[in-house]
Amino acid sequence: MANYTSSRCKEAIHSLILLNIDSVKSINRIAGPRIGDELIIVVANRLKQICEEEQLELFNVAGGEFVLVSRQRLDIDELSHLKVALLNALSIEYRLHEHTINATCSIGMAYSSKCEEGFCNSPQGFEELYKNAEYALMLAKDDGKNTGVIFDNSLSKYKVRINEIEVALSSALEHNELYLSYQPKLDLKSNRCIGFESLIRWAHPTLGNIPPDVFIPIAEMNGEIQKIGDFVIRESLKFINKINVNKNANHIISINVSPLQIMSDTFVEEFLEWIRKSKVNPEWVELEITESTLMESLKEVSERISKIRRMGVNIALDDFGTGYSSLTYLSKLPIDILKIDKSFVDIISIDVSRSLVQDIIKIGKKMNLKIIAEGVENREQLSYLIDHGCDEIQGYYYSKPLVEEDALKLIEEVDVKVGVNQTN
Repeated sequence: MANYTSSRCKEAIHSLILLNIDSVKSINRIAGPRIGDELIIVVANRLKQICEEEQLELFNVAGGEFVLVSRQRLDIDELSHLKVALLNALSIEYRLHEHTINATCSIGMAYSSKCEEGFCNSPQGFEELYKNAEYALMLAKDDGKNTGVIFDNSLSKYKVRINEIEVALSSALEHNELYLSYQPKLDLKSNRCIGFESLIRWAHPTLGNIPPDVFIPIAEMNGEIQKIGDFVIRESLKFINKINVNKNANHIISINVSPLQIMSDTFVEEFLEWIRKSKVNPEWVELEITESTLMESLKEVSERISKIRRMGVNIALDDFGTGYSSLTYLSKLPIDILKIDKSFVDIISIDVSRSLVQDIIKIGKKMNLKIIAEGVENREQLSYLIDHGCDEIQGYYYSKPLVEEDALKLIEEVDVKVGVNQTN
């Protein structure tokens, strides 16, 4: 297997494939770096066999990232066949020492639409292929991983759209295009609003309303996430301070933190300084982190959120049940809250999902954690969660996300019991 830096990689390439082993860092954290390294070696050997059969050249980028190139002209049907072959060969159960790992991969594929040999040989041709494969890989990961996407003309508009968003994002804060909405949270014992989750929104004058799941990954790639994350924290603290001071109340604000943000060496000190400057009671604040954030660097993240937690801030583990959580490490995490992912709540009418939701609640209760369910949208879901001891909910059944003015009105009407007694 060649190294990707080989100069031959830029000679007459007609098709290019980017392949990532999904969640290698998480596997390193759970099973140890030795197992992660062995998994990469096993996958590389499997890739060698396929590349020999398909007359491809294999390059290792770093860790679990690979580049496969073809100097033959492959059409979309041939690439589709190759995509299926790669996914079937790699997405299997791996037995490494005492560990059984169900590793998967994500694939982005691109082929040259220009037949001139000179273009395929040129740096311009290579860069275009590589960029297109990157877009395809990003889409594959967005689709939930363990899949592959081929870049073709139908994705060209998507590529242009992403470029437009990336350019516009660099000045979005300066032009006051970013703002926060606030998702109310309902306490199921008191049947009252006890706080909000702050959600970033972007209204661009010409591109329109751009969803967070579109622009946040772009912000993480180009570094804008630091400025955006800082903005969310500052605005969230101002909002909850205004509500609690005016109402002499103790409502909670939940703030999502990006993995890149929390891994910044200055994050803890900056966050605690924002708390002090805003004169917000730390007990009014919850930081939400995802399982993937923890597993990317379990020791470092745990140490950092422990410092914040000692100041009185609560820590919520968001999207619980979708990642690599296990009882082995869950009990060791410095967290106060488990949030049940919307994907489980969506299918709560299905027996298997009901069992999973019930188990999550039981696990959390045994560990003295508060349980919050996301995405509650109907009476059946609400009734099940109440019956099984869930503490709080959020979702459209109670309220959609609100702009600040409407959130303040909701607080003014807090004496009116809402949520449980609603009907669809």
